Amino acid sequence: MSTNSEVINYLNNQASDVFTGADSSAPLTSFQFLISHVLIFNETGDENSASKSAYKLSHHGSPGSSFTFGAVQWDIAAFQQITTNSTGSLMKLDPAVESNLDSTSFGMKMLEQILRYATISGKNILTDKEITQILDKLGGNGERAKGNPKVLGDIVNGEIDLVDKINAALDSAYGQKWVNIWHQQYLQDLDSHVNTVVNSANSKDKTWLESSEIARLWIADFRNQFDPDRSIDTTSQNVDLVDFIQGRQITMTLGSFTRTVQKIGDLGYDDILNFYFNVPTTIAGYAADFDPDKARRFSNILRQVTAPITINNDEEAKGLARIYQEYIKVKMKYQEPLGSSIDASKTGWLNLPGIN
Repeated sequence: MSTNSEVINYLNNQASDVFTGADSSAPLTSFQFLISHVLIFNETGDENSASKSAYKLSHHGSPGSSFTFGAVQWDIAAFQQITTNSTGSLMKLDPAVESNLDSTSFGMKMLEQILRYATISGKNILTDKEITQILDKLGGNGERAKGNPKVLGDIVNGEIDLVDKINAALDSAYGQKWVNIWHQQYLQDLDSHVNTVVNSANSKDKTWLESSEIARLWIADFRNQFDPDRSIDTTSQNVDLVDFIQGRQITMTLGSFTRTVQKIGDLGYDDILNFYFNVPTTIAGYAADFDPDKARRFSNILRQVTAPITINNDEEAKGLARIYQEYIKVKMKYQEPLGSSIDASKTGWLNLPGIN
């Protein structure tokens, strides 16, 4: 068993500050690399922040958040595998040890696997007793850490607390290996999910989606942002998206807030943004109908592509103008964080002629 001084020495002198899960050696397609960049920017801020947070435990502090880790910040309480594929998710635990795990949620099992089998110089980092303490504090599904970043703060063994030992486990060779494996599997699952959504569209809309890297990256980010278990009433937002793309009228409800949306004519950017901006969310300080983070996330998608948004017809131009008037311009009183979150060089979609 690693001593506390060995763990401290490792964290001070050997811990990695470079995320390697999506480097040039990763078995990913060019589109999967783009998905990785989009998610990293949207979840951590930039590649540098991802490097510093991929192999350590984080907590956003918001009421619905639990602890997260990985370059795209998997939430140990909320994260679920993507099962769009006919064969199920590619994202798997180590089959050699999966039966030894006590946790219930997949996100907690990911963390527990690393805690149980991470080593420094061939010696386990955490004792069975320490792992039991951690699991008891977090709960088998991570729910006890929701909104409580200090839930582990009172567990101190000698001169080191268990958060330090968890971070050493995540940053160990074993931890990095599995965080990287899961990152790549997750990107592949997201890519399959995007293809499933695209294939659900009619022939003309499918052709447009296949030609639009922006739209397909948005579908991937939307799936990452809205897990299937985060439902509006009893309907998943990702189910709503497929129904919307297929032309059905969608009614979305959160508390007293209700929005009804439907695709108009051929699918275009006006449609997906109308759907996106009308999905109700809960964010501290804002009404259900306005989540300023959506503009930031969409702008980060535009950062990753070279082809700009192309307006194909008058209908789409009018639709984008209406979105600007009804969503962006009216809400610009929320200068923070919306005003500072939009990259002016990449937001032609907010500056159409005649609507400012």
